[in-house]
Amino acid sequence: MERFQRTGVVLIILISVLGAQPQANHNFPSKGSNATDISSRLVYVGAVNKLYQITNDLNILTVVTTGPQNDSYQCTILECPGGAVKTPMDNVNKMLLIDSNAKNLIVCGSLFQGICHIRNLHNISIVEQEVLEAVVANTANASTVAFIAPGPPLTSAENNVLYVAVTFTGNSPYRSEIPAVSSRSLARDRLFQLAASAVTTGTRLFVNNYARETYIINYVYGFSSERFSYFLTTQYKSSSHYASKERITKLVRICQDDSHYHSYTEIPVDCTSKDGTKFKTVSAAYVGKPGHELAQSLEITTNDDVLFAVF
Repeated sequence: MERFQRTGVVLIILISVLGAQPQANHNFPSKGSNATDISSRLVYVGAVNKLYQITNDLNILTVVTTGPQNDSYQCTILECPGGAVKTPMDNVNKMLLIDSNAKNLIVCGSLFQGICHIRNLHNISIVEQEVLEAVVANTANASTVAFIAPGPPLTSAENNVLYVAVTFTGNSPYRSEIPAVSSRSLARDRLFQLAASAVTTGTRLFVNNYARETYIINYVYGFSSERFSYFLTTQYKSSSHYASKERITKLVRICQDDSHYHSYTEIPVDCTSKDGTKFKTVSAAYVGKPGHELAQSLEITTNDDVLFAVF
């Protein structure tokens, strides 16, 4: 375990030396996401081709089928070129978030270049709005990490935005338009558009055109702390074609007041055990508040944020 405090949060690194992984005994597909509404104590699960609304004692209330549907990577959200052939494709849930201010459920899947739907929190079978904006990854294995947090000062009353990080898939001529990291509006009249944009800047960042197809960034976790938003990633140590393809972990940080992403920074994170073994790739993470004893040992308060990460 190692303490790391350069960025405003305390990072506790947990070294994982697990062997065989335990087999999960359930009927839900392994790829998916979940969210919990604290007020209603309802649980929402997004999986492959299915959405589930579940009580806190795990009784299924509603099941919605979202796929397969006819689609093609060669199609835009709205239309297909003449030579494109649509075939049945799975809809892999890539984002499932509760917007507490709007009191709705944001659901985004891999179909149709990664568009999103706004669903009713009390009955997920009710689609309140379909948003024809490509937001998430359009394949099963490409990562998408998203969370809601404060953004740059805007003219609207709501200051929260949607932070999204997406692995570049390169399987469609339209994926170059999807930022690697972006802050998107939650205002109903411009939902999921960039929160702020100018001629050459805005609340988005793209990977270099020459590197994005080979320099794959995997996004593992995202969170907000104090005035910053963070993403935890695994990526190659170098973008050079001739360099080693060793993967490392980085902590990405963006100032939430920044309308131009000039503050975007990346910090390498790893640790070395007492026997000299290096652990360089993160597999899971979670931000929480420390208990009294942990706070004392780290010389922080129980109100500080702690990032627990498994390597």
